[in-house]
Amino acid sequence: MIPAHEDSHGGHGGGADTCRDVSVSVELPADVDELPAVFEAVEEFGERAGWSMAFVLQAQLVLEEMMLNVMNHSGATDPVIMQLASRRGEAEFRIIDNGMPFDPTQAPTPPEQDSSSLMDMAIGGLGIHLVRSMVQDMRYRRVDGINHLTLVLSLSDD
Repeated sequence: MIPAHEDSHGGHGGGADTCRDVSVSVELPADVDELPAVFEAVEEFGERAGWSMAFVLQAQLVLEEMMLNVMNHSGATDPVIMQLASRRGEAEFRIIDNGMPFDPTQAPTPPEQDSSSLMDMAIGGLGIHLVRSMVQDMRYRRVDGINHLTLVLSLSDD
């Protein structure tokens, strides 16, 4: 893992009185073997930000799904930048990579499945749908050959 850059400010996270305004940027090789570093970075950041363990686990799941997409499918050659911020009652995550263009906000919604066919479902394709159901906002843009994905979660749901 490439060292993180951190910015910390006093204050609270809006709806969660114990949360602080903090941000960090972490660079990771675009390699699935780096996934434990994602979990570690989120857990350490959550502790500094004052998040509950339940919110840390939610953040880890969201970032795991989206970072796996980048690591497995994007073909990124430069390190992936993962920016985490906690302020004004929300957590904002940015994933920046030089992989192939892919806008997860435009990914099709998987077809409805009944619970009896859950075991018959194909592996894959549900991660983006899961993340969409967990975040309040998901934005994508591509600038100068670089993907920028922003995910926002409400700390008041914590």
